[in-house]
Amino acid sequence: MKAFLMIILPPLVLLPLLGIDDEEPDIGRTAYMMGIMAAYWTSEALPIAVTSLLPVVMLPLMGVLPAEHVCQQYFKDNNFLFFGGLVVAASLEAVHMHQRIALRVLLLFGTRPHQLLFGFMVGTAFLSMWMNNTATTAMMMPIAEAVLGQLESIAESDGASTTNARLIKYLGKALMLGVAWAANIGGMATLTGTGPNIVLAGGYDALFPESEPLSFATWIGFAAPISALLVLAAWAMLMLAYVPRSTRQACGRSCSSRSLCLICAPPHLRRSSLCATALTVPDLDRRCYVHIQRARTHA
Repeated sequence: MKAFLMIILPPLVLLPLLGIDDEEPDIGRTAYMMGIMAAYWTSEALPIAVTSLLPVVMLPLMGVLPAEHVCQQYFKDNNFLFFGGLVVAASLEAVHMHQRIALRVLLLFGTRPHQLLFGFMVGTAFLSMWMNNTATTAMMMPIAEAVLGQLESIAESDGASTTNARLIKYLGKALMLGVAWAANIGGMATLTGTGPNIVLAGGYDALFPESEPLSFATWIGFAAPISALLVLAAWAMLMLAYVPRSTRQACGRSCSSRSLCLICAPPHLRRSSLCATALTVPDLDRRCYVHIQRARTHA
């Protein structure tokens, strides 16, 4: 009943919008349609995809635009470019490629707090170059939470003090913010990284039809270096704000590469100890052992 009311009420409540401008009736009609779509999207009274197709029906019905002109807007080059980016993102998620990339990056950069933070931010930014920012964040957050859970369990088993527990909590804040920031920054690097980039490219082509269009190579050529610098700046800010210098030494023993493999590996790899061992980097194990001994000596 509630869903039915949410479908019926917006068109009735928004009827006064049709008369807001007698000289230009198309303005009121367009505002009426936009109000209905906003209400349906907000309440989800109709599926989002169905609501997005309302202009195909309403604009010709109200005499604002012919149907052929409205339908052409759904099949522009930039729209299909964005659609292709979504297909790539779905493919990466289906084969657990995001988990594999995150695992490799973490193993590459190391297991100290500043290395973990940098590894997560680099991995998230790289994924966000090819996927939607929100989807990348949603994929990386569970991995970050799993690593934090491993840190907390190791701290509890070692009888860590309240100070160390608080430091791990600060590291958790840095990881959560780092993943979110890196997803936004990485989306700037490529034309398909986020929706506004494609909208800008379409607007540029419309405003300057005689100029050379913004290609993928042109965009990544100027945006990727800026994105890399912003990732470094964001990492430095989070390090200064949430990861004190003492934490970088005290938490060196937190995770071994084998633990990271078991945490971040896809489920079908987790079931195979052979695969998990193959993903382990022996040299990183030795470095972690050295960090453990140094941390214990320092303590």
